[in-house]
Amino acid sequence: MKKPITIEQLTTFKFLSNLQASPNQQKALFTVTDMDEKKDTYHHNLWLYENDQLLQLTSSNKDGLSIFDDNETILFASSRNESKDNETTSFYRISTQGGEAKKAFDLKVIVSKIEKIKDHNYLIQALSDIKDPDLFNYDDKKRKEVLINRKDDAYYDIIEGLPFWFNGAQLIDQKRQRLFIYDEIKNELTPLTDINFNVNSFHMTDSHILVNGNSYTDINPLYSHLLEIDLMTLETTPLIDSTEWDMGLIHVLNDEIIVQSGSLHTNMLNQNSQFRKVDRLNKTLVDLDNQELLLGNSIGSDVRFGTSKSTLLIDNTIVYNATIRDHSELMQFDGLQSKTLLSFDGSIDGFVNIEGQWLIIGQHQQTLSELHIIEEQVVKTLSNFNDLSDHYISIPQTFEFESNNDNLTGYVLLPQDFDPNKTYPAILDIHGGPKTVYGKLFYHEMQVWASMGTVVFYTNPHGSDGVNDAYSDIFGRYGSIDYDDLMTLTDEVLQRYPNIDTNRLGVTGGSYGGFMTNWIIGHTNRFKVAATQRSISNWISFYGVSDIGYFFVEDQTHGGIYSDDQIIKAWEQSPLKYINQMETPTLIVHSKLDYRCPIDQGYQLFTALKNKGVNTKMLVLNEENHDLSRSGKPKARLVRLREITEWLHSYLNKA
Repeated sequence: MKKPITIEQLTTFKFLSNLQASPNQQKALFTVTDMDEKKDTYHHNLWLYENDQLLQLTSSNKDGLSIFDDNETILFASSRNESKDNETTSFYRISTQGGEAKKAFDLKVIVSKIEKIKDHNYLIQALSDIKDPDLFNYDDKKRKEVLINRKDDAYYDIIEGLPFWFNGAQLIDQKRQRLFIYDEIKNELTPLTDINFNVNSFHMTDSHILVNGNSYTDINPLYSHLLEIDLMTLETTPLIDSTEWDMGLIHVLNDEIIVQSGSLHTNMLNQNSQFRKVDRLNKTLVDLDNQELLLGNSIGSDVRFGTSKSTLLIDNTIVYNATIRDHSELMQFDGLQSKTLLSFDGSIDGFVNIEGQWLIIGQHQQTLSELHIIEEQVVKTLSNFNDLSDHYISIPQTFEFESNNDNLTGYVLLPQDFDPNKTYPAILDIHGGPKTVYGKLFYHEMQVWASMGTVVFYTNPHGSDGVNDAYSDIFGRYGSIDYDDLMTLTDEVLQRYPNIDTNRLGVTGGSYGGFMTNWIIGHTNRFKVAATQRSISNWISFYGVSDIGYFFVEDQTHGGIYSDDQIIKAWEQSPLKYINQMETPTLIVHSKLDYRCPIDQGYQLFTALKNKGVNTKMLVLNEENHDLSRSGKPKARLVRLREITEWLHSYLNKA
């Protein structure tokens, strides 16, 4: 009998991210992250791949943002020297052969991205404060005075713009992401964008920088503008300055600027984008193939940390990572149309091309994060960071079922040595988003429950990603067809596995999954117990407290706060409206620094349930945010899963 997957095992996992190729495409660099439970933190170190060999380059546990400075040298940011103020980013260099890292330079800004322009010249994206736009340029004495004054004045804040905060962060209405050029020889940092301009993304050619973002002083608009900056003169030319386009990633193919974009005149916010080209003369975007882009990885996981680029320019084409149904595919866009290069049975979390072969960081089938190479469409695993071969891993059983005129896939995890003659409890697990998907990946919490003898089942209801805009359209009708899908799934699972005890069903989910958990307990009593996480319970109050509330509520619910009709529409889709029908014992899990689905949503539900006499308990994580289950501190992640598991099974294990 194989070993069970345990809650504590989470702290032994390693997570791979930030995969990138050397300029000559012969080597690859990536970051390996693991947990230090004792110190309640994460370790980050750099690794190199070359000639089918892996080499650990750094071991300070504090090394993150990195690039190839040249084919033989890595430039990376590190917090190994913690004596610097928290507004400084320190960079080091290390040979690809290993050895000791050497200090390169300090930048008096918080760097979020770095790209090399030429030797000793770098393009920097960094956080700036409107109140002190020249802080990076102050001498040490003046800089120290400003930072001390900030600490002295930390007892109050003045808010002037929207959004005024961001999930997990402090107030941001006076913060902007800004572009700079750094000259290492002169030790000069030169701003390229105005202090009020917030950079969303950029793309650099040999002669220009293309910048997507917007300038604002009051409310951050949903649309974005496109600028072109000449690298020689540093002059800026507006290319797109209308209010129509929500733009994303930028590339150049055959001298044409190609932009991932959606029209705010015709699209809802969560609808799929398209590739369009820039019409310089008319300062607008022109449709190319009208094909919906399922660009990016929206496959949920609780064993992923960090990111990698989702697009690459290769052979004058755009290669991008796409979410198709429940798995990742590499797609190639040649300027006219897209085609599939590779279908990956799992989640592609990063990809590069090394000497003509695809090198991938990802979760293949039921493995955790590993480095893979694709040889003639066959996946060959190169690393062994997460060996679970001696543990029981439940392989998802799948089946098709019909709901709301579409075919959906149901997924079921069975306990080890599942016996059709024994009865089992079961948990319905609902993903967030709603525009994300579940796949057939290793999902830690689900495997823990399966190892405890509990059946776990899930699906991708309407509203999910991976299909098309029509499928993900639940705008203005949250809790309707998506709820029907989940109830139909439950019926199907009980029919196919009749030894599941219908009196021992649990339900849980986070974010949208938390919203849906709240909705379910207000519309049925078929579940004996519930655990709702980082949820929405009241769209009306959500409008004013969430970092996305002021635009997300109207977009998603077609309701709002500015008229009686809007309020009615939003309230009809709020789980709290149905409090009088709620009887299910419920655990509420919420984080104080969750500004995406703020903690007031959990407090409201707790108060309403407790005052009504429903057995309820609330777990509050004081230093965590909306990403608790994905990147929260180790101790908080462990207590979260322990509390949920104990709460659910305290009811599910009762005969």
